[in-house]
Amino acid sequence: MNRIQIFHPEEVLTYNIKRGILKVILLEKKYVLMLDIVSTDEIDDDLPDDALQCNFYQVRFFVEDFPIKEKAIEDLIGKTIEIPRGTEEIIDEEDEVETLYYSVLSAGNGDFETNNNRLFLKRDLEDNIILKWEGECEDFTEQSDKNLRFTITYKFSPEL
Repeated sequence: MNRIQIFHPEEVLTYNIKRGILKVILLEKKYVLMLDIVSTDEIDDDLPDDALQCNFYQVRFFVEDFPIKEKAIEDLIGKTIEIPRGTEEIIDEEDEVETLYYSVLSAGNGDFETNNNRLFLKRDLEDNIILKWEGECEDFTEQSDKNLRFTITYKFSPEL
């Protein structure tokens, strides 16, 4: 629980989660999901000095402005939210192309797109909201051209 795992071909990068935020916001007459998961910056003492994770000691996954039908967090419990693409291009009022970033991974000095996101929320027996987030992210280590699979499991406290 409260863990991020990124499955790289060379090693599994495992991060403990420092904090998480989950909100449903009314933005420009539509409801949107905001989710922010930030890892600690601690490196496991057992990790070899040349491990990939030593170069990327902290990661942040977030979802912003993703349109949803639900008006409150409680309405999301028991549902799966799918975000197939991390970005979407739309044409604004001035006929200009605008890129919307829905789901992103921040690692090192860059931001990387996440795709095939599946988020599931449930409540445990203590009334905590449990997030299970699975998806794929660009290889931020630049070791491969393939996307990396990731999983996030996080327990939000009841005062959310």
